[in-house]
Amino acid sequence: MLTATILLTALAAIGPAFCKPAGQNMANTSPTFCVQHPASPAEQQERFNTFTELLWIKRTPTPAYVYIAANEIQHDPYALDGAAASVTPVNALFANSSNGIELLHQGFQAPFGWVHWRLDGFYPAPASVVEIYRFEGACIVEHWDTTQQVPADAINPHPLF
Repeated sequence: MLTATILLTALAAIGPAFCKPAGQNMANTSPTFCVQHPASPAEQQERFNTFTELLWIKRTPTPAYVYIAANEIQHDPYALDGAAASVTPVNALFANSSNGIELLHQGFQAPFGWVHWRLDGFYPAPASVVEIYRFEGACIVEHWDTTQQVPADAINPHPLF
């Protein structure tokens, strides 16, 4: 199984050849990263909800980066630390119209927020992805993800979604 970051890295490599921008100019996608300042748990939750709305509902990655610290810690062995390392692959993911992306669940318990989403069109079978984010003050400073495809030989009748 590939992690979400491997998926995003692959999309970054093929994105320019196969992706068309979806409502934004891919050449001008230099985001502004989060400026750290204190934030209460309620403010963190509000910021997480806005981040989720921008990224997963509106599918506008560049404005969503204002909630991610430039020095974000990445817990994926195939991704480098720093929010800038994810800009190209994330833009490619959302720009590729053959990728079906559906936010299924989300939650927040300070200082952590998470989303569970479905990805169709990239793998032979649909994939379930969970992203976990940790806030420090006003900014997302740490990220984890995991991806699982729906197996063809599953014995459990419960879906991943």
